[in-house]
Amino acid sequence: MKSKPSKGLYLLGGLYLLGGLIMIAGVIAFGILLFSTIESLSNDGQRVVVPGKQVINLSEPGEYHVYYETSSDIDGKKYEPNTRDLSGINLMCYDADTNEKISLRYPNSNSNYNGLNSSGYGKYVFTIESATNIVIEGDYYDYEGNEFTIRIAKNLIMNLFVGTLSAIGIMFASFALGGGIILFVAIKRNKYKKSLV
Repeated sequence: MKSKPSKGLYLLGGLYLLGGLIMIAGVIAFGILLFSTIESLSNDGQRVVVPGKQVINLSEPGEYHVYYETSSDIDGKKYEPNTRDLSGINLMCYDADTNEKISLRYPNSNSNYNGLNSSGYGKYVFTIESATNIVIEGDYYDYEGNEFTIRIAKNLIMNLFVGTLSAIGIMFASFALGGGIILFVAIKRNKYKKSLV
């Protein structure tokens, strides 16, 4: 007559299932957070269509980055320059109230992004001391080209980095916890089998 499994074995089976579910939940959470981080690129910062001129409001003082977008989509309209070399762009930035020129400088490091409906690279940075309205005006120097977009954002790359790192951290934590539970169950079951010999 076969003996029934002990309650301890049922508990170990439940823990084994729990470990697997934690790992699956971690993968799902990773996907959701990563997707939402990439999707947030669409709404981060403000865009200006070039060639063109636009007044934008910057509500916080600090350093802002200017990104040239090699591909973007605004309200269903696709913007893409007909050349990847956008060095021939005359870009001006000045205070909308005082007409004082805002100095554009090159960033200390290169930065690129590729979202669901936009991609671009960092071109300039500038600093404002207080909240203000600024004018962004851009055009091709001496030739005609397709319309494309310029994005002005404060922490675009940092937000992308933090969001991606958080998603990876959640997945690894779930694998560590779930894997630890499964390993604990395996050790306990192995000891139980040896005790039956």
